[in-house]
Amino acid sequence: MRLPRSGVPTGAPTGAVGPARIAVSARMVAPARAASSALPLALALLLAGPSGAAAQDPERNGHDVQVHVPESLDPAAVTPMKVPFAVGENLTYEVRFGRKVVGEGFLRVNGVQDIRHRPAYQVGMGLDGSMWPWSIKYRFDSWMDIENLASYRFVQDQTGVDARYRAYDIFPAERRWERTDAEDSGETLSDVPLDQVSFLYYVRTLPLEVGDEYVLDQYFKEDGNPVRIRVLRKDRKTVPAGTFDTVVIEPVIRTSGLFGDGGQAEIHLTDDDRRIMVYMLSRVKWLPDIHLRLKDIS
Repeated sequence: MRLPRSGVPTGAPTGAVGPARIAVSARMVAPARAASSALPLALALLLAGPSGAAAQDPERNGHDVQVHVPESLDPAAVTPMKVPFAVGENLTYEVRFGRKVVGEGFLRVNGVQDIRHRPAYQVGMGLDGSMWPWSIKYRFDSWMDIENLASYRFVQDQTGVDARYRAYDIFPAERRWERTDAEDSGETLSDVPLDQVSFLYYVRTLPLEVGDEYVLDQYFKEDGNPVRIRVLRKDRKTVPAGTFDTVVIEPVIRTSGLFGDGGQAEIHLTDDDRRIMVYMLSRVKWLPDIHLRLKDIS
């Protein structure tokens, strides 16, 4: 296993498993069953949810953030983690299946809410698409602590192809999770667990030097671990939102599916302190390539 040149980055959240592993992991939604389910899974798989032993380099990948803490909490007792995003960030994507535009997706930082007496970013991801005779409307919502990005709550609401609803409460200090919509529960590997959506925001805090490999070991469900993030190269990418200098990463997932056995994926993040996802390519041998291309930043 290759680690970043500097070892574990400075400023790591509490709960790290050890100096040799940068913890983040994710259960990449179930393997793609067929072309009908591959489109929505592409975005969801990208989210494979990590959790906390790795961390951002606050001098490089973070900036001081002004966060409005709910009045029900004590703002003076909260020190927000330095992150490359802010409340109000809204990223919109064009989704292509092969050369065909089939829908639109988004990533949003909606605000800060009080979750069990802790301030948490409420972030969301959505995907709307259609490709005859199928259509989908997927929503994923996550609540993550503003001090270390630990996930407190995760809701998955999918209609159309692969319809499902899942709602989880996650208890980082107790290293456990439970479903609120069904009788199901389990343990987490870390006291800084991440879900599928918070993974995308968490990976933006990493230094991401070319040649590095991160072993991310703390998706809130144990069987999704580990996830590896390989930093491949620098690039320049043109998408509907413009042309960007990017750093290209490759997620390698333990499970089969779009990012696992038989699949390849690349994610282009802006090569600056914001680390915005500009482009994603998911390639599976039995399906057309799936592309997410940034349309708008607001």
